[in-house]
Amino acid sequence: MAGITVPNPYGQNVAIGPTNGLGGLHEAPETKYGLDKVVGGAAKEVAGAVSRWQDEIDRTNAKDAINKTQQQLRDLETNQENGWANILGENALKRPDGKSLVDEYQLKAKEVIDTQLSELKTSAARKYFERYAETAYQQNGNRLQTHLINQQKIYDKAVSAATIKTAQDDIRSGDLARMRSGFAVLEAEYQNLANKTGLPADRYETVGAMHAIAIENFIDGKNPDAAAAWLEANRSSMSSEQIKQARELIKEGKTSAAVDSETQRILSNPSLTDAQAYKTASDIKDREVREKVVLKIGQELTRRQELRRLEVEELKDQAMQITLTGEELPASLLNDLRERDVDVYEKVLSDNFEVRMSGMSSADIARAAKTGGAPRLQKSAQAIVKKRSADPVGVAVDSGLYGFEALNISSPEAMLTQLQNRADNIQNLSNWYGTEPAMFSKAEKEALNNTLDEMSPLDRNKFLQKMTSGLPAQALYVMAKQLGGTTSQTILLQADAFTSGVASTYLRGKQALGEKQVAVSWIESNATLGTKNQWDRLNGLYDDPQVREHVMDAVEGVAAGYIIEGSATMSTAFEKAFKAVIGDIEEYNGRKVALRNGVTLYDVRRTVVAYRNRLRNEDKEFAKLPNGQTMSGKQFGTFLMNAQLMPAPEGDNSFYVVAGDSYLYDTKNQPIVITVETAR
Repeated sequence: MAGITVPNPYGQNVAIGPTNGLGGLHEAPETKYGLDKVVGGAAKEVAGAVSRWQDEIDRTNAKDAINKTQQQLRDLETNQENGWANILGENALKRPDGKSLVDEYQLKAKEVIDTQLSELKTSAARKYFERYAETAYQQNGNRLQTHLINQQKIYDKAVSAATIKTAQDDIRSGDLARMRSGFAVLEAEYQNLANKTGLPADRYETVGAMHAIAIENFIDGKNPDAAAAWLEANRSSMSSEQIKQARELIKEGKTSAAVDSETQRILSNPSLTDAQAYKTASDIKDREVREKVVLKIGQELTRRQELRRLEVEELKDQAMQITLTGEELPASLLNDLRERDVDVYEKVLSDNFEVRMSGMSSADIARAAKTGGAPRLQKSAQAIVKKRSADPVGVAVDSGLYGFEALNISSPEAMLTQLQNRADNIQNLSNWYGTEPAMFSKAEKEALNNTLDEMSPLDRNKFLQKMTSGLPAQALYVMAKQLGGTTSQTILLQADAFTSGVASTYLRGKQALGEKQVAVSWIESNATLGTKNQWDRLNGLYDDPQVREHVMDAVEGVAAGYIIEGSATMSTAFEKAFKAVIGDIEEYNGRKVALRNGVTLYDVRRTVVAYRNRLRNEDKEFAKLPNGQTMSGKQFGTFLMNAQLMPAPEGDNSFYVVAGDSYLYDTKNQPIVITVETAR
């Protein structure tokens, strides 16, 4: 069997002999798979592949460096903060380090290129990059140079414009030396521009226009002769139209100078009256000058009148400042006022009298006016007292008396603070002005009622609660009396701890009654269940007709409110309302009494007995009968056992002791009050 030859890539070809014997290994004959051929061909191929691979790497590295360079060069150019493309005008031409902008940024470009070049490790990669870098550096320099040239042009224009403006400002100054210097600079600069552009400047439009302005300056300075001389000297630089306008202006200037001269001549004569001044002006021969002089004289006389008016106002202000201190006015000031305006003098004198008296009580004012005897003083005194009587709080607010200030109607919380101060001084104000106690000015009363009228019953109740919380009873009674209507009733209901809970119910009921809502129409029309049949409940309880009216108004409103709220029926509404407003109506010693908060007739009798026992051994004078007869404590105790009681406003279950149609008084002439409390 023939042997099999097997290629061996690691050495000589090996032939495997027949397997039927122990034939050994021997060198095989040469084949196509010989070692020398295999190795030689592979080496060439590998070398070529490595070369191509290395070239690709070099190109990639060079390309990466090129990309980075391009980005950094673009940033050097366009960066918003320091890119050379954003460095403009004078800043581009005058660099901080003294270098040109081109040199400064080409150096930065070279640094960028050198940095990227240093990162390349092979000569081939550097060679590829250097081909790009040379061109990029040159192009960057070209763009820089172009930018710098453009900025030079812009800078030149700006400098030229600034030079022309400065020259024009000098011309407009009116100073002759500056004007002449300005024209010299202007001429030179326009010539400079002509040299640069190759186009001559329009002298009429440039220099001629400024000569026209110079002539205007002379006219404005009231020097038409100088204007005429300037025109004559410089007319060659002016157009025919400019010359024409200048001549007209000079003519007007000479007319104006004549007008000023004639006006000064007439007005400087102190002996001329206003009418005589007008007459003198009308005699001027030149019609144009005459008309203008008459007009200027009229303006000047009006100005003088206004000046006198301002002087009077100033004197009046001085008088007012002194008046506010409460001092008398100086005689010199009064004389100055009287010379200028008698009517104002009289008014200031009267105001001074009034202010000086404003810090006095009404009683002292009346006495001062009576003893002074001067009609003006008496008239002022009467006016002050009358004003105080009509609106005491309004006068107090205007003068700041007792710290009174205008109420902040929009805020009930703020008003409460203000009203607390007024409550503390209500009696002081009443005594000082000699008027009835008041808590509101007329204007405040009207504004507050208008504000409350626009509110719902619930909001009105809340507003009044915040406005009156914690105010003393006297203040509340005065407020209720001033405000009137449902507001008055609501305040009184809120002020009474027993009835405060039905204040909003009352407001709802009064609104329903006012709107004639069907649900409560029976209250006025029903003869059995309505208001007409309820008055008897008050018989023997309140004798004062006004009190009866007040109580019934409250009961009626609450009854209607219960109906609207759905908490009562027609048959129970008034019963419930009487109980809520008055309390439990009982009869004691032949007269009705109203008992609240669980107090019973037993509590009344117990309290009366306690009084009697306490006074059993009191022999001193204790009480007075209406006829003046006095009682000892012991006698009063005995009398009290069978005496009738009448509700008193001092608090729940408080009563006056009735003797006939009047009250019993103590030794201080105050009605005796018996307060009943429940047994503990």
